[in-house]
Amino acid sequence: MSFNIAVIPIMILFVLGVGSMFLAINLLSKEVSREKLHQVDDLSSLWKTSFPPTKVLTERGLKIQKWYRVFIVLLVLSTTALALFVTGFSNAPIITT
Repeated sequence: MSFNIAVIPIMILFVLGVGSMFLAINLLSKEVSREKLHQVDDLSSLWKTSFPPTKVLTERGLKIQKWYRVFIVLLVLSTTALALFVTGFSNAPIITT
């Protein structure tokens, strides 16, 4: 059994993506504005858009959410570039002898 190095970018994407998600949700859970939350009539409308809902976040929460989205986009793009570099821009499996 041999190790296929093409799975390394997927592992990087998984570890960094999941770890940053938990960190971002933890930070954003502390940035909910009580005033904005009391102005919402139907709370079920908040969860149809995104998690966490941008309608009730403070200014700092909106910045955290924006930078988290930028990080995820850059992470996906860099992981894709790394995956293409590792696999040699082909769909053929890498076979090491």
